Amino acid sequence: EEKIYPKEERLPWDSIEKGYYSFYGNPTNSLTKANFSIEDYKNVFIRTFSISPDEVEGMMANISNEWDSMNHIRLIVEMEKEFGVKVSPENSRKFRSYQLGIAILESLGVYFKDNKCQEPMAKLCGNKRESVAYLFPGQGSQYVGMGKDLYEQNGDARELFEKANEILGFRITDIIFDGEEEELRRTEITQPAVFLCSVIPALVNDIIPTMVAGHSLGEFSALVLCRALTFEDALLLVKIRACAMQKACNVRPGTMMAVLQKDQIVSNEQLLEICQSVNGLVVPANYNCPGQVVISGEKDAIKEAGDYLLSAGVKKVVALNVDGAFHSPLMEDARFELEKAIMNTEFSRPICPIYQNVDANAHVDINEIKSKLIEQLTNPVLWEKSIRNMIKDGAKAFVECGPGNILGNMVYKIDKNIQTTAIT
Repeated sequence: EEKIYPKEERLPWDSIEKGYYSFYGNPTNSLTKANFSIEDYKNVFIRTFSISPDEVEGMMANISNEWDSMNHIRLIVEMEKEFGVKVSPENSRKFRSYQLGIAILESLGVYFKDNKCQEPMAKLCGNKRESVAYLFPGQGSQYVGMGKDLYEQNGDARELFEKANEILGFRITDIIFDGEEEELRRTEITQPAVFLCSVIPALVNDIIPTMVAGHSLGEFSALVLCRALTFEDALLLVKIRACAMQKACNVRPGTMMAVLQKDQIVSNEQLLEICQSVNGLVVPANYNCPGQVVISGEKDAIKEAGDYLLSAGVKKVVALNVDGAFHSPLMEDARFELEKAIMNTEFSRPICPIYQNVDANAHVDINEIKSKLIEQLTNPVLWEKSIRNMIKDGAKAFVECGPGNILGNMVYKIDKNIQTTAIT
């Protein structure tokens, strides 16, 4: 801290430290019970935005010194209005005091050094923060009936599902909950369906993440949870992405194949060589976990590559029931369409790092996030490397948000000592 801010500009760390221990030591205590006062919030704003105390006073004019839950809601509204900090009042109306305090601090970057989400305030407070990583699945995890119990039992979830019906212009919930499997498997339906059944459980659980990642489509869900995208904007992007990918499939048909092996008889380098040796286009699309890689490309070339791999000692190859060569150059037309939509959408700095598929690294810079999100369509998903990097950076447990347990199983194969659980 001393290296970053002059003494006169430093935050009142004693109060923050108390708030920190209150949140992580005893979640029943709020930041206010730990003497995290309104003056402390004012100092956060003054230092972070380089604005005057008078301007802060004006922003907080309607907020009393009696620091209750309604004042937290008012503060969120004022932050949204004055500074565009993406903590939505709608999604935050059930925030408890300590949750809001943490959300505000992380939204303002207080937890991080040098604009990198690598140095949690735990290091300043002398206590190690245990990190839970949140994961979001992609296309292929869907099933008819997913999310139905949540819709029926949770009013906030039901409201978000109904909002999605309005945004999409049709009742996708009817297809998700009671439709035909064949209809749900269509890319333009599958992608928004999996997005909704992944991100809504996370939103209604008021999660404040420390790190996130999403498998392919799941990156959009992860970006909502880390506050980089609003629910509405992410859903619109997913809709555009799905339709663009379906059109690309129609123009340049392709398919995908899972390559499974118990022992690494064929290395990833050898697999790439085999893909490059066949007649036609075949590329690795998903490096999921030890013993599981998915290849993508033209249908005849995929079959030829599968035969080569079996003869090379691979245990099993499984043709996937898809009509497109996702994460391959055959998605180039879709990439152009998605790029235009992403560049015209407002992103906010995330409150925690997102580990992106293209390079498996942690990102918080908005321009980098956009770029990696676009590149993802035509490049392989480096999932195993992403999980290993998250563990290296402090992840002690993983929570899969969404239908199925595909990602949890992959984590187990990557590191059997890591705890995994799920939210559906």
